[in-house]
Amino acid sequence: DFRAHRGGRGPDRRLPDDIRSLLEGRGTGVVGLEGPRGPAVLPARWARADDAYYAVVPRAFARLPGSRPDGIGALVVDHPSTWRASRMRGVLLRGDAETFVPERVRGGREAIEARARRTGDLPPDPAVIRIRPTSAVWWSGWASATVERS
Repeated sequence: DFRAHRGGRGPDRRLPDDIRSLLEGRGTGVVGLEGPRGPAVLPARWARADDAYYAVVPRAFARLPGSRPDGIGALVVDHPSTWRASRMRGVLLRGDAETFVPERVRGGREAIEARARRTGDLPPDPAVIRIRPTSAVWWSGWASATVERS
């Protein structure tokens, strides 16, 4: 079953303004999931809702880390620069991750599908990964820091 999450203030609210702007709306990034056979890093489309981040990947990709539907995960969003390292910006959001397959969700199917649609065009057989960050590592040029949930 899927239930909306209201988990309080995440670490993303404590990021510098130029980094927090990377997390507005929706975008593309990579999701890292820990599985019994080791980590997997997957390209994903994401959107923020309910004090969490929802990443959508093809269902076949979500199977790569193993069979666990929940565990530890991360979402990385960055703005690379091919010209100057001082212009690179990004953030790695780490925390609890849960994977949902909308067609298999018994309760809350419409709610998880609505969050998935926020990310943009969906793959034919989507899996939705909810990441509730507990910490964030950010970088901007040569500066970086870690912030925790408040």
